Amino acid sequence: MLISETKIDVPFDLRHVKVLLYDKNDPTWGDNLKVDLTKALRETLSNPVEAVPPMFRKSVPSQAPEDSETSLRLQALDSRVRSLEMNRPHRGSLIRGTLTTVPKEKVGPTAWEAFLGGGKDLSAEGGSLI
Repeated sequence: MLISETKIDVPFDLRHVKVLLYDKNDPTWGDNLKVDLTKALRETLSNPVEAVPPMFRKSVPSQAPEDSETSLRLQALDSRVRSLEMNRPHRGSLIRGTLTTVPKEKVGPTAWEAFLGGGKDLSAEGGSLI
């Protein structure tokens, strides 16, 4: 912010910057300048980014951490687990920690093999542990 008696006194390449003008021939020029300066400073403090002329703004790269490979893998696994839970052919869930016995006849061999990953058999009291 610049303060000047006239706009002519401001260099041409800075005329786009906010300039507070005062008239020293006005008996209340000091009070008027004080009011104008206080108002301009409040405006600047309320929106400091806009107060800086674009030519003086510097682009700064984000300081937020990038997703790590582990984080990306965890997100992919989480997505896969949710997908499997939504498409499961049974009511029980090992993932959620709930153990339910379901007779093999109701589950079927294909669903059972898909769930266990290769047809491993877990049996408990005449039913399958799911």
